[in-house]
Amino acid sequence: MKRKNFEKEREKLEDREFLEKWNEKMKLMREDEKQELQDIRNRNKNLQRFHVKQIDLKKVKAEKDFRENLETAFKTSLMLQNENDEFLKYAESWVQEYYKDGKDITPLLLDLKAYKKKIYAN
Repeated sequence: MKRKNFEKEREKLEDREFLEKWNEKMKLMREDEKQELQDIRNRNKNLQRFHVKQIDLKKVKAEKDFRENLETAFKTSLMLQNENDEFLKYAESWVQEYYKDGKDITPLLLDLKAYKKKIYAN
């Protein structure tokens, strides 16, 4: 009988120890899980901030490229306009030279008119 009681007490003690260890392990596992979830959240927030930063950088680069393209287009247009103006002055001087020499300037004027139409139509 004593032996039976002793065995029961021993089993109860072992069960209690097991339960304590079990509860302690479960507590540690829950804490680990909470920490892991927090780490995942932090990584996701960092990734989100990185993506926002990348989007902002892309936007700034696109705006910069757009401004540069506009500036280049304006400079090119201005350069072409200057070249056309110089050519027209040159052609005008030749027309006047032909006129002074008494030559027929009609073909030159027709060619200049066609050139102007072609240039200014675009």
